[in-house]
Amino acid sequence: MLAMLGGELSNSATYFSSFANVTTKDCTDLKGTFGSGTLCKWKPWAYGNRIKVVKAVDSFKASLDAKPLSAKQKRPKVTEFIAHQKSRQEFIPLVEVPQDSCLGRVVTALKCEVKAGRLAKKVRKWFDETQGRQGDLQYRFTGKESRLFCHNFARLLTFLGQEGDSQKQRQTVLALAYVGLRLRDLCSIINRFEVEETHLEQLQSLAQEYYRANALLLPTSVNPTIWTIGHVVPTHASQVFDKYAQGLFTVTMEGREAKHIALQKLSANTTYQHRWAEIFRHEFIMLVWLPEEHHEPCSYTPSKNVYIPQRVFNDSSYCYCGLHKADPVDKSCCLCSDPLMTLIHESVKQGKIVAGLA
Repeated sequence: MLAMLGGELSNSATYFSSFANVTTKDCTDLKGTFGSGTLCKWKPWAYGNRIKVVKAVDSFKASLDAKPLSAKQKRPKVTEFIAHQKSRQEFIPLVEVPQDSCLGRVVTALKCEVKAGRLAKKVRKWFDETQGRQGDLQYRFTGKESRLFCHNFARLLTFLGQEGDSQKQRQTVLALAYVGLRLRDLCSIINRFEVEETHLEQLQSLAQEYYRANALLLPTSVNPTIWTIGHVVPTHASQVFDKYAQGLFTVTMEGREAKHIALQKLSANTTYQHRWAEIFRHEFIMLVWLPEEHHEPCSYTPSKNVYIPQRVFNDSSYCYCGLHKADPVDKSCCLCSDPLMTLIHESVKQGKIVAGLA
């Protein structure tokens, strides 16, 4: 990790230490000492010399590119050249994630645009530890974070693109915008107690579009969760509605968390020896016995915490995806009005990649 951030070769190099110019040949010298003095055998690396070596290595790599050599053949020559320079430096040291890099922009957007500071820290920590090579980021959203992400995901996507992007890169960003919008609307319907038949029809359509877009345009992202959302969730929602006349919020993780919080508050007013008996008695009276006696002590109050931001309905300057329009009179934002987005819509509708997409 230290070598990677320092832009250096690994510890198996001839000059194996990030701290001093010690080699595998002279590391056993018992009289050698480490320090900055003139009599010290091993000294810290001078930053200026490290930068000079980086420039020399870049020139050497450019000369190798002109030769018909494979990557496996080039790599030993590069490491040997660095050893001849009496160095272990290959790249400019990374003080931190460059702010102008794609990852740097995403981290900044997560913190400033999405307002998900905890997620931004997790992304930075994940990259520091794995460099993005050891599996995908694993993160569990809280209810508040999931709503913030649904409200502002389009703003995050604008930080992924930049001038000079190829069609394939633009297409990927637009595909993420397409699936993100479907996922937001899916979350809005899934996390409800009260649903209607029209909501279930929308859920079926959204789930199919979400799954198809991932399978067609982002095939490597299809995992068990995406397959389940596309095929199982609509059917399960219909079954729950037919049996209980309620939405899936009854059995979702966020719904269970709310119940757990309520139970925790109830437990504070019970005795330790008979805690669960008293809690279940309270729940039975409130949820079963009183309603059977035609009392309604637990009237349901709809939550004001919504997954689709109100600004997309109340402010004409915002597109339905949540992104600000260039002009309030425009029908949609720069992402939704992109010609490639029309082709993405058509591809999902037909179930195949149409002409014009990469």
